[in-house]
Amino acid sequence: MIDNTTPVTRKAFLKQGLTTVLSHLAQGLPGFDLIQMGTAVIELTVCTAFQGSGCRVCYDVCPIQDDAIQLTEGLPQIMPDHCTGCGVCVYECPTPEAIRVVS
Repeated sequence: MIDNTTPVTRKAFLKQGLTTVLSHLAQGLPGFDLIQMGTAVIELTVCTAFQGSGCRVCYDVCPIQDDAIQLTEGLPQIMPDHCTGCGVCVYECPTPEAIRVVS
């Protein structure tokens, strides 16, 4: 069980499992915002949204959509102060290496 008062490391997050963490979020329990494993970074020269494709997969799959990632004129923008680095956007992105999580 994840302690809702202590930040969670990337290793602990992976061990606990993404499904468990997201289920806590879905239930409205406190704690998801305490997770800080890094921050997502969009590679603008690789991301197809910035090439005019209209892709918004990273935005659509983000569990804290509109806080961690926003759409500005249809383009995804990471909000570093709110991104937990959970990696869902990286996993779901259809373009390899367009988005990554950095520490």
